[in-house]
Amino acid sequence: MKTTEKIDGVKKQMDQLANQLKALEDRHREDIRKEDFRRKVLAGGLALEYREKNPDDPFSIKLNELISEHVKAQKDRALFGLEPLIATLSDQTELCKLDEKNKSVSMGETFSKFKKIPTKSIMEINYPPHPNLPKLS
Repeated sequence: MKTTEKIDGVKKQMDQLANQLKALEDRHREDIRKEDFRRKVLAGGLALEYREKNPDDPFSIKLNELISEHVKAQKDRALFGLEPLIATLSDQTELCKLDEKNKSVSMGETFSKFKKIPTKSIMEINYPPHPNLPKLS
């Protein structure tokens, strides 16, 4: 067997081993992800069960505060029996997207009942003259 054939054979074995290693690493990462998910489900279930059985306990009260503070999506808040968040002007500004076709503002999921709000072009708004600026003709 020639040296080049041996080199090619070793390279092929290295490629196969590299593929096997990648598959093992992928499987290991997936196992870790599944274990992490299972741990969260179990811990969350225990915490929710404890909260249900001991509503006045400081842990339950703190858990309720954390859930209320950090769960933002309307459908997620509904899972915990929480009211939808009251939107502030900055929340609305963040969630609005200008819909050029309809000249309206499309709101995010939280503001779905206000789906289309008519808007005016900046040129259509009559602004009062600024006292420190010269008048334009």
